[in-house]
Amino acid sequence: MEKILFVDDQPQILQSLRLLFHDHDVLTAENATEALLQLNANPDIAVVVSDQRMPGMQGIELLRQVKQLYPHIMRILLTGYADIDAVVSSVNQGEVFRFISKPWKSEKLRETLSLALSIFRRQRFADLTFVERRKTPRGRLSILVLDDNPNHLLAMKHLLEHEYDVFALNNFDEARAVLSSRKIACVICDTRVAGACGVDFLMELKENYPEICAIMHSQQKDADVAIRLVNDVRVYRYLIKPFRRTEFLTTVKAAEQQHLLWSQKPMTNDKSFQPETSFFSGVTNHVTQPKSDTFLKILTQSYNAFEQVFEHLPIAAGVLKVNGTIQKANNALCKLLKYSQEELRRLSLHELVEHQDINVGLTKILDELMHKNSYVSWEMIYTTKHGQVKLAKATAALGQLDGGDVVLYGFLEEVV
Repeated sequence: MEKILFVDDQPQILQSLRLLFHDHDVLTAENATEALLQLNANPDIAVVVSDQRMPGMQGIELLRQVKQLYPHIMRILLTGYADIDAVVSSVNQGEVFRFISKPWKSEKLRETLSLALSIFRRQRFADLTFVERRKTPRGRLSILVLDDNPNHLLAMKHLLEHEYDVFALNNFDEARAVLSSRKIACVICDTRVAGACGVDFLMELKENYPEICAIMHSQQKDADVAIRLVNDVRVYRYLIKPFRRTEFLTTVKAAEQQHLLWSQKPMTNDKSFQPETSFFSGVTNHVTQPKSDTFLKILTQSYNAFEQVFEHLPIAAGVLKVNGTIQKANNALCKLLKYSQEELRRLSLHELVEHQDINVGLTKILDELMHKNSYVSWEMIYTTKHGQVKLAKATAALGQLDGGDVVLYGFLEEVV
């Protein structure tokens, strides 16, 4: 199971976090030095959650170092609303995944950690399966600039037009028309344009065009704006006017590279991640159902009902003993995993699924099924017979054979 590292100089807060996340593998540190030692000793840390105000190195500086040393780790900053400089830095330097204000709400904190772990796994899967595409010559990228001030628009267009196709506009309606007709790499937007809220527009942009890199600029630092930009918009950078020409051009060039990365490796873009059920969050009743309600009803009836339609299901299905041994597999599951039925019956889940998934799957999932839910869903990474690493969504329920043995039976859907 991947680990979570909490960093805070107050032992009582660390203790409360341990209790809140008792169902996770938790490490703690009381300062940045301890945290860096923990990171060095535990390569499987997935998320670092750090307080901002600590003696010595503060949280944002720690997370900046974590980003440099361990860029795959998800980073979350705990701080108060007064730390506006830290919040702005978290956008522009630390690239923090989420900003959480203190005192936090337990449910919100668990939800945020659950999402961070899910994205960590998605990105790890993308790294395992990524094959670099052949580089082909590309044309000029297009950039959309939005500002009320015509002088600002003209200046930014003049700086960018030698390298990009620039659309300089002063209202969001025209911007939406451009977005629907042109492939835009980056949007540079003021906090208010023609009396409308720029943050709301960038939230809309995130939902509809997650591959576009967003940069917001403003006349002054605003704590509420900065928090929304970190948590809701996932903005790439937050620039405060007046900014230097070199700073602006460097930021746009970095945004261009980020857009190209997201285009090539979409799973690395956390803006496009829409969680269904987190494997690590403690499965709830609000899981997403399989492709058909009929399948779900079959799962929660009896083994005999499942057996009757088992071979004819268009979705991969199997029966597992609680120790992970595969007892039965239908043709769709054999096709998905590239094994014959005889080969699968000689295997166990341990040989097909990543170690972390086994640790959680055969303990926590069984506990959830026996005490809380009639069925559960989660994401897992598996390997086919030919060594291909793939991501799938599993949905399972408990069953009981005529002899009284408890089994898991369920479905596997490949995540494309």
